[in-house]
Amino acid sequence: MNRKGFTLVEILVVIGLIVLMLAVGAVSFGAYLSESSIRLGSRTVSGAFRAARQLAVSQRTPTAVLFFAGADGEPADRVETRRYDAVRDEATGALIFALRTTPEESLELPETLAFKWLPKPTSVQVRSDGGTQTEDMRLVDFFPDGSSRFGGDVEDLTAAAADCPSNHVALADAAAGKAVYLYVYPVTSFIKETYVEAAP
Repeated sequence: MNRKGFTLVEILVVIGLIVLMLAVGAVSFGAYLSESSIRLGSRTVSGAFRAARQLAVSQRTPTAVLFFAGADGEPADRVETRRYDAVRDEATGALIFALRTTPEESLELPETLAFKWLPKPTSVQVRSDGGTQTEDMRLVDFFPDGSSRFGGDVEDLTAAAADCPSNHVALADAAAGKAVYLYVYPVTSFIKETYVEAAP
């Protein structure tokens, strides 16, 4: 007997295999996207650290990386790199370092990411055309000798934990359940990245 074509059972088996492969591929692709988002955020922040350190050493000027955590309705979380100027306080004669108002670089994190651990706000001088004013900012300083300093102790923005490790910045993708911890060594400014499955 000479058969032409396929039976209904054969066609259903092939369709079932195609659906199964597409389902497995969709799950893998979703995991890839969440992984790439957390890695992109890590590269953004660590790149800002490296750029600030390089600028501080090459220009012999203290440089800061500032962190801005966007709230609902505000711009996305971002990092800025700004240099300092040495300014003499006219009233006291004391030397203060004033942040320049114009950032060297401003980078936004991917929308799915948010800062979880950041340096606590510290009072810094911000110099503008209208004079010098004091503002509370979250920052990491880099100095001309290549060293770095966190602006304050680390604070958990989620209020989920009482103790946070020092010199760490944490980014998390809560929907994907992934996070990255960035540790900055104070003397060398070396950056260590640690990826974890659970959000901090």
